[in-house]
Amino acid sequence: MEINNALVQDYVDKVCDLLEIVPPKITYCREIPVSESALAALSADGTELLLRSFYLDARDLFTAVAHELRHAYQIKQKTFSLDYNRIELALEEYNMQPAEIDANAFSVVVMHNFFGVTPTFEALPLYIRDKIKAQALIIVKELDCE
Repeated sequence: MEINNALVQDYVDKVCDLLEIVPPKITYCREIPVSESALAALSADGTELLLRSFYLDARDLFTAVAHELRHAYQIKQKTFSLDYNRIELALEEYNMQPAEIDANAFSVVVMHNFFGVTPTFEALPLYIRDKIKAQALIIVKELDCE
């Protein structure tokens, strides 16, 4: 799939419609400040989505975008605290936070429903992947989708 800015904007708009949130401003950058490997990040107030200006894989990018847009939803709904240190936590500790479990689970639901693919999060331990799967089932029921 060839990715261009219009395709990304259309995807962002559709995911934001699903979440019933205002689409954030998209800013393309060479590097994402939170991590050198990150493809996307959301501003602290949820109004700006930073995207890497080049894409290695469309699925990875769209998974990251869905994840970050779920954080925007979390900010709007005040469902989870997003006030945590993103850099100094170990991978497992970081991904066990409720906001991260929920955002990863949402990306699973979106990728499955929009593209028929399911992110596997193979780099994470099985117990975290199980929590993501369980939360994805809750989100499916909330959104009334498969």
